[in-house]
Amino acid sequence: MRPSTKELLDSIAEALDTRVAPTVTDPWAASSLRSIGTLLNHLSVRVASELTILAEGNADLREVLADACDRLEGRATPSRPSMRADIEALLLDLDSRGTEGVATVALLEEASRALNEQIERLVHVVHEDRDSLGNPVHEELLGAIRRYFARQREREAPLYEALAGPMF
Repeated sequence: MRPSTKELLDSIAEALDTRVAPTVTDPWAASSLRSIGTLLNHLSVRVASELTILAEGNADLREVLADACDRLEGRATPSRPSMRADIEALLLDLDSRGTEGVATVALLEEASRALNEQIERLVHVVHEDRDSLGNPVHEELLGAIRRYFARQREREAPLYEALAGPMF
């Protein structure tokens, strides 16, 4: 479809920057306009990369959670006794949705929310149940989680770089 969403966002930002901004004299309005331009730049980058970032991030999270599920086998997690079962249930639910080949931002965002909620719960378990997990398992899980966040930070870096412009 032409113009693309990215092209629309870029042309709106350019029009605001070249046609509207020069005529704005109020400092507050000028500041707001700069913020809008920065957000439009972010959206322009995001629209071009969001699907890939979500798909790769979700696949990565699934692997981290599946690995955690294996590592939690036979381990007590007193702070959340159902941790392993919760991970298994989520992964089975996501697999059973039958969305193979259908990758929309909305579907990927929904899965991302669920996966991120589960990784957050796992972070709490790793910290709260350190003794019952044992040091080797604790370190392995903590390392896997940290490596995931480093990879996700790399995937999302272009989104944050687009926000580097003046916000105010």
